[in-house]
Amino acid sequence: MQVKVKGLEGAKQVSINTGAMEVKSNAIEILKNITRNLGTSFYDYVEDTATIVITSLLRDEFAYGTRKQSAKLMRFLIGACKDYPEKQKALFIMAYI
Repeated sequence: MQVKVKGLEGAKQVSINTGAMEVKSNAIEILKNITRNLGTSFYDYVEDTATIVITSLLRDEFAYGTRKQSAKLMRFLIGACKDYPEKQKALFIMAYI
């Protein structure tokens, strides 16, 4: 796609790597299904997964779909901690506040 930007000479080429976005979306969907199906058995992996989701995926500035699916994944990560209410509260605060 060609875009003209005020203050720059000529049209500039803009491209989006949709393949990378699709792979990211599929990975989030797989994690969401794994987390939902394993429930509290996924607890040992919640911290590592939540760190990636919170630091990268929830803050993806280009893809609304990535942020939306990541928020849904966080719901299941928080649910995997239902035996540890303090951990649930901490994850909720880190993700949504």
